[in-house]
Amino acid sequence: KNIFHNYEEGLNYAKENNKPLMIDFTGWACVNCRKIEDDVWVDVAVQRLLNSEYVVISLYVDEKTPLSEDQQEIIDITTRDGTIKKKKIRRIGDKWSTLQSLTFANNTQPLHVLMTPDERLLGHPVGYNYARNPNNYVNYLECGLNAFNSLNDPEN
Repeated sequence: KNIFHNYEEGLNYAKENNKPLMIDFTGWACVNCRKIEDDVWVDVAVQRLLNSEYVVISLYVDEKTPLSEDQQEIIDITTRDGTIKKKKIRRIGDKWSTLQSLTFANNTQPLHVLMTPDERLLGHPVGYNYARNPNNYVNYLECGLNAFNSLNDPEN
């Protein structure tokens, strides 16, 4: 199946199958994330797009599973006031929340990001307010798919 909980594994699958990514920054304790899953992702058109056209990578930013010692790292984070702070990446959730905040300048969940397998954005990331309507969500997924197909068109 095309649903992953590890960014690198999902990215490799997308590259092997030349499919766009839908990165779902989510959380175990995220009520709005469950609402999207229960009210929007069950929509037939949404399910068809997610299951057949995209590689879905759900990254739980509050996952408490520790990373192995060799995967743990200390990184520098620049705060809004320009101060540099050290952050220890100890758990899987730390890894995904840091990826979200540093790459997309956002730390709210849910956050959905459509990307190519070579990690180019296919549109603006969307959060709960936009994603909670199945019709909006279908349009969002279709726009991303159209952008992906346009990039893959040899005549472009």
